Amino acid sequence: MVRPDYLTLLTGAWQWLNGTSFYPNGTKYEGHPDFAMGLDATGILHYTKGLPDDALWVSTILHPLNNLTSLRPPNIIYDAEDSGSLAEWALIGQHNLAYGAPFNMEVFQKGDPSVTTGDQGRLVHGPIKFSNVPSFAGVSLERNFTFLDDDNLLRLRTWDAKNGVIGYLNWRRMT
Repeated sequence: MVRPDYLTLLTGAWQWLNGTSFYPNGTKYEGHPDFAMGLDATGILHYTKGLPDDALWVSTILHPLNNLTSLRPPNIIYDAEDSGSLAEWALIGQHNLAYGAPFNMEVFQKGDPSVTTGDQGRLVHGPIKFSNVPSFAGVSLERNFTFLDDDNLLRLRTWDAKNGVIGYLNWRRMT
């Protein structure tokens, strides 16, 4: 069987579906920072051949823990000097993530005994060139990838060494 051109499969726009986090024993981890944008976050990843990728995640409406507090105050108007309080703008800033970075792709060889996850390869976003989160500048984000559902679902697998947690970030191809 001919191997797919993974760079061609990756190229395009991907819409955030959901994320789940687990301990290696399979127990779900409820406190993972993937949910900083809320349980119904929205986002886009965009990959182009030979150019940097970009990512944008924003919160939707409700806070993931109490479902009462809005993470997106509805009366904010961009570029209006008197729109919203500093606290409302800070809330929006705290619950979104945007960055741009070059990326590298490594495709795992089928049957490689060092690959035990079933992943097809690894993506490294970085070093990050710009971000709305200053501490992201210069950082590289490593994610293993797998294409599913006739290559229309991109699953990125993360590893949070601090908490010992595996995260699955699921993205649907935009058409």
